Amino acid sequence: MKTKRKDIPQERRKEIFSAATELFSKSGYHGVSVDAIAKKAGMSKGNLYWHFKSKQEIFMQLFEYLALPLFMPLMQLLEEDLLPREKLTVMSRACLETAEANPEIVRFAWQISAQLELKEMFTSEYTEWMDPFIEKLTPLFAAIGEKRPEDIARFYALTLDAFMGMTVMMPGAFDKEKMLALIEERFINFV
Repeated sequence: MKTKRKDIPQERRKEIFSAATELFSKSGYHGVSVDAIAKKAGMSKGNLYWHFKSKQEIFMQLFEYLALPLFMPLMQLLEEDLLPREKLTVMSRACLETAEANPEIVRFAWQISAQLELKEMFTSEYTEWMDPFIEKLTPLFAAIGEKRPEDIARFYALTLDAFMGMTVMMPGAFDKEKMLALIEERFINFV
């Protein structure tokens, strides 16, 4: 019986994605071939094409595979039964902790976002992940009295995104607790 293309054993998927992450991070999207990914993953190019129809499909599935550990805990946190200000305060710290727990994923996301040739692909994927996050944040900002809650929700999300990136890309460059306090002051406990 033939295996369906999408039925990739979990361990094999992890090996492929590990190889692809390393290669894309070092050489950029256009600097990596399917052949290089296959070789790094210890398989033939034909076998890799059995599982993925193109380099773009590998890249897009890799982005989703990597984004889940970052976004899902944060989305779940937004479902917690907390007051809006408490939820936003917990969210700020959770973003920092998530980044610190997953530095390779944050590094990869920042590196690919800086590659101009990936702008269109990355923008659509980023938007697909970010829009539901903004939708859940907007009512929280409305509840605490922001006059433009959706705009502030976007600004808050972008600030947290940058905070996560800087925490990983430049560890020790700034006082994290001071930055958390500033985020809380501006977005959560404003007057």
